[in-house]
Amino acid sequence: MRFAVLGTVRAWRAGTELHTGPPQQQALLAVLLASAGLPMPLHEMVSLLWGGSAPPTAANVIRRHIGSVRRMIEPGLPRMAPGQWLLGDGGGYRIDVDARSLDLLHFRELYAQARGARDTGHPERAVDRYAEALQLLEF
Repeated sequence: MRFAVLGTVRAWRAGTELHTGPPQQQALLAVLLASAGLPMPLHEMVSLLWGGSAPPTAANVIRRHIGSVRRMIEPGLPRMAPGQWLLGDGGGYRIDVDARSLDLLHFRELYAQARGARDTGHPERAVDRYAEALQLLEF
C-alpha cells in the first residue's frame, strides 16, 4: 500500500490507484494518515470532521467510513478481522504507515536529511534532498 496526503488524498495497492471515496471519507483518511501511525481517538475525528456542529450520528458515520476505508485497503479481509493497515486502537483508530508507504513521512524524512546535510557542510546533498522532498508535493 502507498498513500498520499500532500495534495489530493490518494491510495494505491499493488500499483493500482484506488477510489478513496466521498469527500468526508477522504477527509477521515487524511486525518488518520496525517497522524502518521499514532492512534486517533474517535471524539477527535468527530471534532476534526464536523467542528462544533457534529450530528448525533457522527460516531456511527465515522465507523461506516472506517469500514469502507478498511475494505478499500484490504478487500479480502473477513468482516471484523484485524487488518494489517487500519487498526482499532483503544477507542480510536490508526493507519500503520512508514516513510515507504506515506508521502508525508517520506517528505519529513527527506527534509531531515537535507537539514542534516546542510548543517554538516554538504550543501549540494542538502539541495538534492530538498528537491526530492519538493517533488512529492502536488500543486
